[in-house]
Amino acid sequence: MKPRLPAVLSLFLLLAVGCDGGWSVPGIDTQDFRITFQSAVASPSCGEADAEDPTAMVRAASNFEEFEQIYRIHFPDGSNDPRFDLYWKAESDKESSFTFFAAGTLIDGTMETGSLSYAGGAFQEDRSQGRVTFEIDGRVRTEQLGQWKDGYEDFIITDSTNSEAYPVGCVFTVNYEGVPLAAQGDESSDEGDED
Repeated sequence: MKPRLPAVLSLFLLLAVGCDGGWSVPGIDTQDFRITFQSAVASPSCGEADAEDPTAMVRAASNFEEFEQIYRIHFPDGSNDPRFDLYWKAESDKESSFTFFAAGTLIDGTMETGSLSYAGGAFQEDRSQGRVTFEIDGRVRTEQLGQWKDGYEDFIITDSTNSEAYPVGCVFTVNYEGVPLAAQGDESSDEGDED
């Protein structure tokens, strides 16, 4: 099995501050997608790609390997409302493992043919080379049959205790596409869910 995320991007596995407790995984007004992260690029502010000792961010982009995970889009005010929340889990994890990571809006069109925009953070994680704080900014286009195309997520470093490894202002962009899984009805399938 390939690694799920480059080490620096595992940051968004954490819950945003204040989201840990008193909530449950939504099962109504949801749709699950298998997301395939295909490639990554580090912005020039992350360091020079041809440097003798590239930064952790540049190395992560250069060594990126395709991987998949599951996203759940949830419309808390009903499927006719444009506002949504995004949750994620590893494909092999059970249903209760979904973790909130971003909120967004259907900004154009519909879930069948439109555009979604979302953001999350601030997230923090201690890495072997220092502590980093970052935000996520994403956008994806929807097509017929609800497929997600030309998606990307920007991981934007807003604070760092090691600016050589993780420069503030660095943007690590991961490109992806997604395909819908079976629609969730009024009742969610619980533990034992296999994706």
